[in-house]
Amino acid sequence: MARTMVVGVLLISALAVMGGCFDATTELYVTKNGSGTITSTVYLSQTMMTMLGDMDAAMGGMGGPKKEGVPDKAATKPAKKGPLAQMMDKEKLAKKAAEMGEGVTFKSVKELKHKDGRMGVQAVYEFKDVTKVKLSMEMDQPKKGRMGGAPKGPGAGEGEAAKKKDRPTRFEFQKGPTPKLTILMPEMKKPEGGAEAGKATTKPAGRKPGGKTPEEEAAAKQMMKMMFKDLRFSIRVKVEGKITKTNAVHVNEARNGLTLLMMDLGGILGDEKLAKELEALEGVKDMNMLKAKLNKPELKKFVQVELGPKVEVEFR
Repeated sequence: MARTMVVGVLLISALAVMGGCFDATTELYVTKNGSGTITSTVYLSQTMMTMLGDMDAAMGGMGGPKKEGVPDKAATKPAKKGPLAQMMDKEKLAKKAAEMGEGVTFKSVKELKHKDGRMGVQAVYEFKDVTKVKLSMEMDQPKKGRMGGAPKGPGAGEGEAAKKKDRPTRFEFQKGPTPKLTILMPEMKKPEGGAEAGKATTKPAGRKPGGKTPEEEAAAKQMMKMMFKDLRFSIRVKVEGKITKTNAVHVNEARNGLTLLMMDLGGILGDEKLAKELEALEGVKDMNMLKAKLNKPELKKFVQVELGPKVEVEFR
């Protein structure tokens, strides 16, 4: 499987997220009998909260003029409670659970408040058989009526094209005294537009037709830092007990879990040297070299990704 475009895919996916002002974590927990839970936790920055609230207010006034004798629909509906309340819509969360695979059910949802003041939502889903779970590696957007950061699952997008784009992670499981979980990672595709898509080009000083001056480039970079300073997302797997054997790269210190994907775009953009180093990895075709560079401590703080097609985890 060709996975050399993983860095470009990560960056393009991150930049495509609306607003970039959220912190999302999806964690799959697997017990010794193959059942478990999926926990999706999303924190929204105040910028995102305000933006979504403004969108709702604007949409509320788009119903056109009221006709005489016709009841005002808005008056007959309960007042909206804001973005968090919409993200906690149990009917929509139950539908999302079904998209994650056969037997996945919605369990609970609650509002969160981070110690730094950010507000968030945590949704929990249950499953009886991990081999039927389809975990999306693409992060959902926090938007009206959607639980941002939860696994999309097949069909979460619009139409067949969206289904084809979303290549979920699948799982195999062997029961026994030392259960074995095998994570089948989706193939990393090249960004649309070919190998050069999403790759920054070196621009000479001064302005070219359609280009930017150095001052404009600097201003654009500063704006990106502000826009994406709170953008973080991660996908993790935890197991019941301790990991006894695995080929996973990013295992936690407690040896009861691992990271499949993590990116802190705000941290990367805050260090111009690291940002350039990450961008340079897009052209690396040697898998061993790519792994070595991504494993550098200064980069691993902000980007972690499993590059292999199969991750095996034995635990007890």
